[in-house]
Amino acid sequence: MKTTRRSLKRRYIFFIGSVIATIIVSQAIVQYALQRQNEDAQLINEAGRQRMLSQRISKLILYLNDDLIETDTIKITRLDTLAKLLDTWQQMHDRLISQNQEHNRSKAIESLLNQNIPHVAGIVSAVRNILHDPNEQSVNAAVAEISQHELPFLLLMERTVNQYQREAEQKLDYFKKIELALSVLAIAILVLEFMYIFLPVLKSLRIKNKKLSRLNRELVQSNNELVASEEEIRVNLEQISALRESLEIRERQYRELVENASDMIYELGPDGKFTFVNAVMEVHSGYTKEELLGKPYWELVHEDDRATTIQFYQTQLKECAEVSYHEFRMRGKGLDLWIGQNVRMFFEGKYAHKVSVVARDITQRRHAERALQEAKEKAENATRIKSDFLSMISHEIRTPMNAIIGLTNLLLEDKLTIKQQENLKLLKFSGENLLTIINDILDFSKIEANKIEIDNIDFDLKEIIQRTVNMMEHRVSGKNVKVQAFFDSTLPQYLKGDPVRIVQIITNLMGNAVKFTEEGEVKLIVEMLKREGKSVTFRCTVLDTGIGIAADKLDTIFDSFSQASHNITREYGGTGLGLTITRRLINLMGSDIGVESIPGEGSSFFFSLTLEEGQKPVEGTTSSDLATVLRERSIRVLLVEDNRVNQMVAVNFLQNWGIHTVVASNGKEAVELIKEKRYDLVLMDLQMPVMNGYEATRAIRSMDDPYFKNIPIIALTASAMIEMRGKVLSTGMSDYMSKPFHPGDLQRIISKYALNEDIKVPANSVASQLDLYTEGNAEFKRELIGQFIQNLNELKVVFENALAAKDVEMFRSIVHKSKTTVGVINYKPLSDILGAVKDEMKSAFEHNAIFPNELRIRFYDASDDAIRMLQDELQRTPSTA
Repeated sequence: MKTTRRSLKRRYIFFIGSVIATIIVSQAIVQYALQRQNEDAQLINEAGRQRMLSQRISKLILYLNDDLIETDTIKITRLDTLAKLLDTWQQMHDRLISQNQEHNRSKAIESLLNQNIPHVAGIVSAVRNILHDPNEQSVNAAVAEISQHELPFLLLMERTVNQYQREAEQKLDYFKKIELALSVLAIAILVLEFMYIFLPVLKSLRIKNKKLSRLNRELVQSNNELVASEEEIRVNLEQISALRESLEIRERQYRELVENASDMIYELGPDGKFTFVNAVMEVHSGYTKEELLGKPYWELVHEDDRATTIQFYQTQLKECAEVSYHEFRMRGKGLDLWIGQNVRMFFEGKYAHKVSVVARDITQRRHAERALQEAKEKAENATRIKSDFLSMISHEIRTPMNAIIGLTNLLLEDKLTIKQQENLKLLKFSGENLLTIINDILDFSKIEANKIEIDNIDFDLKEIIQRTVNMMEHRVSGKNVKVQAFFDSTLPQYLKGDPVRIVQIITNLMGNAVKFTEEGEVKLIVEMLKREGKSVTFRCTVLDTGIGIAADKLDTIFDSFSQASHNITREYGGTGLGLTITRRLINLMGSDIGVESIPGEGSSFFFSLTLEEGQKPVEGTTSSDLATVLRERSIRVLLVEDNRVNQMVAVNFLQNWGIHTVVASNGKEAVELIKEKRYDLVLMDLQMPVMNGYEATRAIRSMDDPYFKNIPIIALTASAMIEMRGKVLSTGMSDYMSKPFHPGDLQRIISKYALNEDIKVPANSVASQLDLYTEGNAEFKRELIGQFIQNLNELKVVFENALAAKDVEMFRSIVHKSKTTVGVINYKPLSDILGAVKDEMKSAFEHNAIFPNELRIRFYDASDDAIRMLQDELQRTPSTA
């Protein structure tokens, strides 16, 4: 394309216009999106204000009722305030309805607002009666009327606000996608325009610069020739003669070097034909020099590589690249061979007038690379087959194990004879041992695949040590073995780490010690090594007086599937993976394990860990508490399971907790049953005939109604592979449980997904939380409640001081101090508002804005409610004084 000053001007104008147009369009879309977001925010704020006004109206009527009871009179100011609040509240609701209808915003919101009209009318009517005739009878009637309408009104308004927020988020996501697409398009256009405008200019300048350089050299040479004297010309001629002789010598040396080189050397003319070849080229190609000279280069390129080779040279010519490297198969008279060639092109302007090539036979290297690639693919395929095999074995073994352990748990809940209980416990013990072996193999597989993740949570080190020792004491029943634990008193009780893996490590080591010790003792010693700030290093040592290990076996006992001897495998059993897994887990925590042993006297295994000091973990709800909550709710569960025994086990547990259960034997039946829209949760097995769990979930999620998008679907899988979580979540499932499951885990997952967050645990929730900490000590409970009330009152005082001083750190400090109080009473409105207040304080202080009065009111309401709950519990708690 020819470049002129006029064409460049047009290109620059077009480029600037494109930039301006892109900015204008982007800003228009952003402004439109902001306008829609502001409208949505105003509607959400107005809906929230209506809920707040409703609560204020209710409180004001209660105050009127209190006035009548206490003074038998009604304050006129309160009636005026009530009238104003009522008018504002009613107008606000009408405005929400009219705004939604005028802008045709949402059928869902319109439906929710229309559902609230009867409640609004009921409340308005009750309040109007008071305003018309303010007396005790009208107030009492209003209280009764409002108590019927207020809660449904608030719940519907909460759903309305949530619907506003969801639709606003959907709009925001939509605008984000449009802006992203526009940005990508704009960047692509700008890049193309840049290439169209500037690259031709740069290329033209480079070519012109080369021409100018060549002309400059020619001018200098001409000038030297003109100013040279006759004597200088004579001297130059002598020098030229000497140089010619030297050049002939060097050319002879060069030809000898080329002819005797171990690489193929050849040159091509501008027409792509051979102009020079050395003897090595003749040997590798099978052609003589006479046959090659004048022969087109392309005839020696293998047909399968010809297109790529042509493309390679075309690219080199287009880019004017003087030096490059290329590999292809050369077809000679004998066998085909791979060659790697270094190419140098000699350019005149845009055209290459000569090509020099040095090539080497790389056939053996290419064969080695292919063999290496095939080996890599085989190794990857073997790893994939191993993973699939373990997943299949896990499913096939754990499915019947789920039935065995589940039925055992069910039978243990019945009234049984002592002998039957012993037999069932033995059956459960054997099943869990078999499950342990399966888990060892799966853990080993996860470790081998680097898919074990180490948690970092607060845990009670002393408690897990004691629990492990108690478990080991049961294992030594029938043996003359004493199990002891020694815990260093200087060690912190609470640390941050992975308690499950630490228990697994200690259990493996103590289990081995118990297994190989018939008489004597097994000791677990936990001692402090050093402490630096919050970092704590401690050492665990497991000592036994068992059979010991030979010195030549100490280096091999940590190998996979390895035992100290074949007799041990035959006599004591085991997979030989316990110590391997233990060492790998310790390695993942940044440490290693050591061992000392004397055959016949015993062994000592020891390791050290460095962890951070933690806090006391918050205890969860007990199984009996959850069962109580589940029985008080009408929960419907769809169980999708093809195994009849597993159906019986799960249904028995669910029915014992008062959960109505419908069973589907495969995914197809589940898809049909779910259309009834009568279920709160789906428990979905994965491996089933007709239609498996993945297909059924995708079918349910693809249905149009929001019910099918949101209903919790919990995968029940017998596979314990770590990839399972990502697989089920990507399919659209909400969560998953590994079979065989523990009844308490099933309770918790049903409570998590089937119970609404606003549904509270029975009225004694604060009492149960306090009882959990005071363990029935009434006097301690009263003292604790007093401290909590004092702490919350202090929280309110510091809140006002922080607002006055505009010091968010002051408020954060008191919130941190109140953390225990808020955590123990477990009052969600208070914990939620504290986080909102901190964030709003920071934002308001940074932007020199006024702290929202609405948020202040919510804070005081939540704080006062929490104090009132504690005071009520204090009155119910008897004093021992």
